[in-house]
Amino acid sequence: MTTSNDTTTLRAFQIPDTLWARITSAANTNYSGNRSAAVRAALEAVHPPVGSVGSPAETLDVVVGTQYGSEGKGHVTDQVIRLYAGAPAPVLSVRVGGPNAGHCVLDPETGHKYAFRSLPVGAIHNTHLLVAAGSELDMAVLLAEIEEVSEQGRPVTLNIDPQVTVLTRDHIRQEQDSDLNARTGSTAKGIGAARADRVWRRAPIVADLYGEGLAPEVAEAAALLDKIRSRVAIGGGVLTHQDTAEYIENIRHTRGGAHVVIEGTQGYGLGLHAGLYPQCTSNDARAIDFLAMAGVNPWDGWDRFQVTGATRTNPIRVAGNSGPLKGETTWEDLGQQSERTTVTQKTRRVGEWDAELVSNAVRHGGVHAIALTMVDKVFPEIAGQAGTLPMSELARTYPEVHDFVRQVEKDAGARVAMICTGEATALEVTR
Repeated sequence: MTTSNDTTTLRAFQIPDTLWARITSAANTNYSGNRSAAVRAALEAVHPPVGSVGSPAETLDVVVGTQYGSEGKGHVTDQVIRLYAGAPAPVLSVRVGGPNAGHCVLDPETGHKYAFRSLPVGAIHNTHLLVAAGSELDMAVLLAEIEEVSEQGRPVTLNIDPQVTVLTRDHIRQEQDSDLNARTGSTAKGIGAARADRVWRRAPIVADLYGEGLAPEVAEAAALLDKIRSRVAIGGGVLTHQDTAEYIENIRHTRGGAHVVIEGTQGYGLGLHAGLYPQCTSNDARAIDFLAMAGVNPWDGWDRFQVTGATRTNPIRVAGNSGPLKGETTWEDLGQQSERTTVTQKTRRVGEWDAELVSNAVRHGGVHAIALTMVDKVFPEIAGQAGTLPMSELARTYPEVHDFVRQVEKDAGARVAMICTGEATALEVTR
């Protein structure tokens, strides 16, 4: 049962009486004696999870990783976007971060598999695509991705914020010529060097590419941007350069709302200040960080705001001296095929389920719901299942999966809203 302190905490939200029974019932049933989870139940009653209510016109979703990256954020983002298929308001797929993170997604129509490092995964759904201000772009990588998408017959409607940092060959050389990879397991793709230049106020930004008298490497990026513009136009798309927040506001006001899905990069445990420095990435990786990178205000009148934490059954870290991994084991011992990282193609390290790590990500990162990924690798009987499945039916049909989901919820202090069952399939878990 919830305690009197829990009740006081819940009442502090001034929840209407019509929701009170629903809130306390959820807290008592799922999170007995857990104050933070009781508060989370209250918040979920105010901001219902994706798929649990009709189709509100104004939604904001942020997909984050709760471990060390490679949790399947691309797949989870794809599934979140699919939930808005057929909604009257347009979907805006927003990417933040740099090309050191690859997000894999399978096109449901063509079967083509992408590993996006710059484009948002909404590219496979013909949504509005936005590369937000808090991003770094390697124009050569972006051009290759646009060509790949265009060759599959999909037009690209892309807005690149003029404040995006331009990643140059010099940034990549700085990291590859250093001991960064050996010391930290970094991908050495130049993102940290570009961010250091940004802090020193000397990094080129997209707005600079339209100037004159450009330095050779900046001129190279400008030439690539011209090619990007031409390729987008040939494919029947549009390339614009507008402030991300203004672009979103314009859509919201002119189209009667919007479904904004922000696709975070890396994972909570890799955060610059998450406690594992220096074996970490060059930014923090919580929803609040990605919202800041995108310039989006989560309190700006959204009908629903949800942070979904992509969470692997077995966390991984990149190969090499990449930092501690609790319960580190081998792919062979797990009875699973080994994996390689999307960007560096090195065999990943793998560990046992780490309850503390995920709990910290949920509590410190404001995660509302868990999307449990790679479930089919541990429980092959659920592979390929899709659609909506009540928790009671999950218990009856897949009892071992149900028990694992319940353990994850207990460990994380958040409900599991999605179970990913394959590269392009997932189950939405209802209560």
